[in-house]
Amino acid sequence: MTKIKVVFINLVALLLFIADRLLKIYLIRNPNTAWDFKIFDFHLWLNPGIAFGLQLNPQLINILIPVIAIIILLLVFYLIKEYRQQNLFLIFFLTLLLLGAISNLIDRFLYDAVIDYWDCYFWPIFNLADIMIVVGATGWLIKILNSGKPKRI
Repeated sequence: MTKIKVVFINLVALLLFIADRLLKIYLIRNPNTAWDFKIFDFHLWLNPGIAFGLQLNPQLINILIPVIAIIILLLVFYLIKEYRQQNLFLIFFLTLLLLGAISNLIDRFLYDAVIDYWDCYFWPIFNLADIMIVVGATGWLIKILNSGKPKRI
């Protein structure tokens, strides 16, 4: 594993995280801003529920937050293991997953909701962190399914 490859994949994931955070900060400070494109819009939407706009009892969400924090911590340990094994594929996808989850968790702590902004009309409104989570989890799942045996965390 070359250091240049590791720096590159971490830089890509970090830039996506920063882009998500900057968009969220901008939209919170300018809540009436909307960018209208042909197939999608960008505008502020505070999602008090969970993924894809699913609504849950607020007390259940308060229980989920520490669970998500624990899962993030376990994923960090798994990521460290993948660094030791020099698995660039999993390092990239786990880093995407972790940074996306951390970005949305920051929103939960700051605003008691996740800031969503990408509205494609045919899909529930979402954000870049959601894309990072889905891509990261999908890459991780593909690696697990291709390994022939399930991996333990």
